[in-house]
Amino acid sequence: MAMEELGPLRVNSDGKTQIRNEYSWNQRKSYAGHYVPQLAYTIPTMNKKPNETFKSQRHCHDNTSIKGIYDYLWTHALNSDETNAAINQYCDYTTGNFSDLCYKYQGKGGQEAGNLDIYNIYAPICDTSTPKLIHGSAKEFDPCSSEYVYSYLNLAEVQKAIHAINTSWSPCSGIGWTDTPGPTTILPIIRKLIASGINLWVYSGDIDGQVPITSSRYSINTLKLPVETAWYPWYTNQEACCGHKKETFHFMIARDNGMLEDMWFDTKD
Repeated sequence: MAMEELGPLRVNSDGKTQIRNEYSWNQRKSYAGHYVPQLAYTIPTMNKKPNETFKSQRHCHDNTSIKGIYDYLWTHALNSDETNAAINQYCDYTTGNFSDLCYKYQGKGGQEAGNLDIYNIYAPICDTSTPKLIHGSAKEFDPCSSEYVYSYLNLAEVQKAIHAINTSWSPCSGIGWTDTPGPTTILPIIRKLIASGINLWVYSGDIDGQVPITSSRYSINTLKLPVETAWYPWYTNQEACCGHKKETFHFMIARDNGMLEDMWFDTKD
């Protein structure tokens, strides 16, 4: 979302004015697990110079990614044993064929998780009754930021200024993402990148339930790569991380980070 994370401007709590985001475009998103490997494969294929290092987040294999979401919710005390067992019983993650019972229990898993920020399960919940300063900060997390954006983009003068039709705006409002589906897995491309000698960094945070560490691990384990360097902790600026190396493939975890862990890497080098 350009007005909440990536873009040059954030919306203030009045829902009418904006503040500059000095960290604009300093992030990559979960779908980088798709476009970064594809881009990384295309560049050396065209240039024949496979000596680059590419960093990517980790949504790269649909079936294991979905399984990882619900196992993450279960292991973080957000789903019951019964619901997790039913999901794993009725959802065929090998073929990707999900039954009605599968969808039923996946829905129950979402209900059990409750009203939380799925991108940071430990983040505070938005409380619109709490008074807030009109002018926010690009550095500080505000759980109500999506509410401000909703109000802002539904202002008639804003819609006129961006040449949009007069409409009731809402995020992801039935635009039909499945009309032009993308690839369900990028693992074959990752294999080709490894074979070409390109260094790959795949990294996750440990607080993200939407594209969680479990999804990353399940996808990586599908590759069945030999481990060159055993799992070990590492530290930077007194912050703890951990990871290991498999051939030219590096897998790392950023502690206390989620969808925005790439900002963590960029600002703490």
